[in-house]
Amino acid sequence: MSEKKTILVVEDEPNLRELVKARLEQSGYEVVTAADGFNAIVQARKVKPDLIILDLMIPKMDGYTVCRTIKSTADLNRIPIIMFTARTSPDDVRRGKDMGADAYITKPFNPETLLGKIQELLAPPSAPPGPAPSAPVPPPTKGEQHRIEREAAEKQSREEAQARTQAMLDQQRRETIEGQQDKGQPDETV
Repeated sequence: MSEKKTILVVEDEPNLRELVKARLEQSGYEVVTAADGFNAIVQARKVKPDLIILDLMIPKMDGYTVCRTIKSTADLNRIPIIMFTARTSPDDVRRGKDMGADAYITKPFNPETLLGKIQELLAPPSAPPGPAPSAPVPPPTKGEQHRIEREAAEKQSREEAQARTQAMLDQQRRETIEGQQDKGQPDETV
């Protein structure tokens, strides 16, 4: 019989941390937990888990920093890391991948999707290629979609306001230069 795989779960919300831990233990994994970024690195160095499930928004050191630290540490850099977060923007996903994350699963999550991704990442490298055991990532809920659309609209509104402000400043600068030229004052702009 094969040895149990060890998973480090890094999650600051106690109920969710215990829920994920229980589900993984039911699936035959040994689970170690940490509630903040500093302890995540301590546990990773101490236990050398087979896989890490890492929340992004955690105290003491955010998940991006933890991921980058682990992936830049010689004896830890081969540990697969699943970013496990409520942050759903494409920029967050891209940044997670840039920091070295092997997968990105958003909350609320489908436990079967998480277990499938774990199995995929822990599969031996010599395993024949085949369909991924994980279920497809479900589309955002209406609430998530509304939040995504609201954030996009807010970003567009900020960008438009910045453009209007820049246009006003440019117009004022032109008027100041024209006023100086009309009065015969030298143009002091460079």
